[in-house]
Amino acid sequence: MESAYLSTTIKPPQNLIKYKQDMFIFHVVTDESGKIYLWAKDSTLPRSQSKKQNLGEETTGEEKHPFAVDKLTLIDTLLHMGYGNAKTDLSTLTVYLPSNQKAPQPSPSIQEEDISVTTISLTPWLISAVEIDPRDALSILSHLSQEAGDYWGTSIEPGQTVHYWYAVCSVAESYVDSGRVAPHLAEQGESVIGVWRAFPSTAADINYIVELLDAMPPVTRSYVKVGAKYCGSSGSIVCSSRDVLTRTLDRLVNALSKERLSEDEADLTMDELDEIHQQWLRTLQKSGESIDANPEEIVELREQLDEWAHPG
Repeated sequence: MESAYLSTTIKPPQNLIKYKQDMFIFHVVTDESGKIYLWAKDSTLPRSQSKKQNLGEETTGEEKHPFAVDKLTLIDTLLHMGYGNAKTDLSTLTVYLPSNQKAPQPSPSIQEEDISVTTISLTPWLISAVEIDPRDALSILSHLSQEAGDYWGTSIEPGQTVHYWYAVCSVAESYVDSGRVAPHLAEQGESVIGVWRAFPSTAADINYIVELLDAMPPVTRSYVKVGAKYCGSSGSIVCSSRDVLTRTLDRLVNALSKERLSEDEADLTMDELDEIHQQWLRTLQKSGESIDANPEEIVELREQLDEWAHPG
């Protein structure tokens, strides 16, 4: 199952409308640390690219995605849609996407009617993307998934991944609102910090997590790397759905929890605690803080947290 997308012969969807209209189709990808990125395809680019003679050459897969919206247009589009105050950073990503020997597959809504049966595989492409602050993700994806916008005559449409990650953001928000989160430790570079994780605690929680795993679009599991970095091993370019969901859900929960914890709430819990527990509590409240302790103390704290989270 993990390699189902690596090499598959497919037939195009039936009754496709040839280029419905000029549109930007927005997509979401997440990287190995759970960061969320937004990028878009331009429906006019497959049309113009198909007229070029050099598109008949086989691609190496180590070049810019030919249908991707460039950085400046992407930022301008988000500003036009009212996201100017969102905390966003521009990034170049290497993403593995279903492709034939010549180019990545266009989104279904902009494919040509006469596309023939072809063999596809996951191929790396460079895209321009905007990293979305996890505290803003629900708001941005909510608007994108529920309302089709317009950018100077170009329709703005959400792709399947926008709808999917909007659902995940909603789950993260509900966990934090109801306190269904648990504190723990995580490594951040060479440092150790306190983090909040999602804590599904009811049968309904577990069932919905299973539904999210089942509903995950296959391309969501494709490997994503920050920068222009080629990963040649086919075994490492498809991630497990559980890993993809867990790391992103936990990153959302952690950011939202730390934002909502007040100074007073943290101070009330620190009386009569030793230094490492005080540091841990501070890192649970603030981003940018880290724990300064020897390895033995870190191991002991981790064991205490494991025992608390999984008694017996």
